Amino acid sequence: MAQVPTNDETRRHALLPRPAYMVLDLPAAPFRKRLGSLKSLRSFYDYEIEAVAKFIRPRRMKRYWENGRPPDSSRQSEHIINTTATIASRTLRSGMQSGASSPARPWFKLTTPDPDLAESGDVKAYLTTVARRMATVFTRSNIYNCLHTGYGDLGDFGTSCMMIDENYDNVIRAHVYSPGEYYLAADDEGNVTTVYREFEMSVLACVRKWGKRVSKSVMNMYDNSHFENMVQLCEAIEPNMHQVADVAGPRGLPFLRVYFETAGDQNDGLLECKGCHEFPGCTPRWEVRDNDVYGTGPGIEALGDVKGLQLLEVRKQIIVDKLATPPTQGGPDSIKVRNRAGQHTAVSGMDTASRPAISALYDMNPAAIPAIANEIARSEQRIREVYFADLFLMMSQSDRREITAREVDERHEEKLLALGPVIERLHNENLDPAISRTFNIMHRAGILPEPPQELQGMDLKVQFISTLAQAQRAVAIQGIERMAGFVGNLVAVYPSVADKFDADQAVDEYADATGVPAGVVKSDDAVQKVRDAKAKDQAAQQQLGAAAQVAGVAQQGADTAKVLSDTQVTDPSLMSQILGGVGAA
Repeated sequence: MAQVPTNDETRRHALLPRPAYMVLDLPAAPFRKRLGSLKSLRSFYDYEIEAVAKFIRPRRMKRYWENGRPPDSSRQSEHIINTTATIASRTLRSGMQSGASSPARPWFKLTTPDPDLAESGDVKAYLTTVARRMATVFTRSNIYNCLHTGYGDLGDFGTSCMMIDENYDNVIRAHVYSPGEYYLAADDEGNVTTVYREFEMSVLACVRKWGKRVSKSVMNMYDNSHFENMVQLCEAIEPNMHQVADVAGPRGLPFLRVYFETAGDQNDGLLECKGCHEFPGCTPRWEVRDNDVYGTGPGIEALGDVKGLQLLEVRKQIIVDKLATPPTQGGPDSIKVRNRAGQHTAVSGMDTASRPAISALYDMNPAAIPAIANEIARSEQRIREVYFADLFLMMSQSDRREITAREVDERHEEKLLALGPVIERLHNENLDPAISRTFNIMHRAGILPEPPQELQGMDLKVQFISTLAQAQRAVAIQGIERMAGFVGNLVAVYPSVADKFDADQAVDEYADATGVPAGVVKSDDAVQKVRDAKAKDQAAQQQLGAAAQVAGVAQQGADTAKVLSDTQVTDPSLMSQILGGVGAA
């Protein structure tokens, strides 16, 4: 298996061709203004984001707290009594990881837009080598951990945001931004091309990183040894509207990546400005309308059931508690009613002669518990269905790749149909950009093999062969199998029908649909060479057989002539008898 080269000099030259940061003559004020606009646009979604974090994943969302103090960590999960939604969220992100980008099996391969070119021997070998090296880079980096976290954000909040940066040690390094800390904007085609992220950094860290470029207020805190005070910062990634082609540095690159203080002075400049060769982010949305930037996911769709489920659990616990330790009444000391379980209420003027001195305040109906439990079970089932929990559990618990072809399609055909658009969007907005970004970084680092001449300047195509991707193509596999069986049955009666079926192409299509490794199926060139060699050997064998047959006939004639020449023709030889018999006749 090919390994990623470790030539330190080559990688250092490729990954660190310029200083750590470069500052352009750009003020921070326009970026602060756009940050405010993006905040205003996202305010329509903030309630849902906070509600999902409160009732499903309270520790996932970062909040910027007053006075720099987070709330008591023990209270972050106080709204979650029934954990069905939290468990369903965990199942979804684990199932998406296993089904879409499992590190335990190949989940993508590279090909070309031209199918015939992809079957060329040199092209096929190059694409296979590149895919293996990329898989090695993915394994050595932290991208699988980040993908797992991002799948959870995608399912719960409807939107995920992951950045892939160059890294000297592991080639790439990924970062997943927390919901609530980033703001997005899309271009005219609906593709996210702008990300603003608010984050915090200590005064000491800011001065160490940017020196005297920090604002006066931050420098004053540093001079007064307030090193641990937090500074509100913003990272902005957006298209370079003033790009100048063929110019070194950030000014000549298509994307800008800048850092600035969100509460700095009006005349403050940027802390840092870097350029990007391509958009470094992967921002998938579970489901999105045409004009929306943020998506809607199962967590938002199940939010009503999740809230109702917590309320039902509270009501059920109250009834159980009151049945176990009912509130009581008795005695004329007080008329204040205490309705909580286990408490006693003193009733003035109560006749204790005809009733017990202490009795239940009111009768509880035990039949209410099964009714509430039934409603709880229905709510739990709806939440699991929204999160596709049963589908992902089946796929994650199976270690057979063949489950993608037929079994999943038969068991969960309707759910796969509903999940199909999500998988396509996941490929287009998350995995495809991640692969393209990694490929470009590896190319600039010089750790990819030299491409064949016919691939120069050609855009490669990513083909996904994961469990979920194969499940979506299960119908194509069944069509090939049915066609092959149908032709096989006809050939027994009409042998000429075999000429109508292209068996070589059927093998290629079946291999692509089932995700067979590229090295298993030979290229068309290699197959043609094998067939030419076989035909040549067969022709040689036929020539040898014909020559042997001619030589055998000649030898037989020679032997016959020799026998005839050695035969006696005088009496009483057999020949004379024959001749005599002929003459007599």
